[in-house]
Amino acid sequence: MIAQRYLWSRRKEAFITIISIISVLGVAIGVMVLTLTMSIMTGFEHELRQKVVGSSHVFISRLGGTIEDWQSVVDKTKTVDGVIDVAPFTQSQVLISSSGRTKGIIVRGLIKESRAFDELNKYVKDKDGLAKIFTNNINDNQTIPSIIIGEELAKNLLIFKESKISLMTPQVGS
Repeated sequence: MIAQRYLWSRRKEAFITIISIISVLGVAIGVMVLTLTMSIMTGFEHELRQKVVGSSHVFISRLGGTIEDWQSVVDKTKTVDGVIDVAPFTQSQVLISSSGRTKGIIVRGLIKESRAFDELNKYVKDKDGLAKIFTNNINDNQTIPSIIIGEELAKNLLIFKESKISLMTPQVGS
């Protein structure tokens, strides 16, 4: 009765009814837009995480650089309950150069037998002659992927199949 009294006023106060209706519609539309936006962003976050991170949820690193005995860390991590797979990788900042153009990128090296490599392989495509995978010949019968380059980076650096590229790292190791 109270809500009806304030939402539907008498004829003399018709303006208050119009304001009440506009207010209720405004709140309803605002809630609807907020709910829709949250739904879209949650789906976007899920897809982004699956494509960028893959199935990786935890990264183990050592403060200050390289893990010397990484094989034992891999073995210990595999024994933890709930761990599905462990994939060691290396990551470094490098300069990539091709066709007189240079760009700073981060290069990640994966082991071919890892689940992370299989996840990445799902998204590798080669179309329009634009370079995605470059291969090195180990011997006459076998080739392995040496580098996978994203489409936008390949466009920016004008990298095509059979293009020569250079990777330069600022770190000097022993």
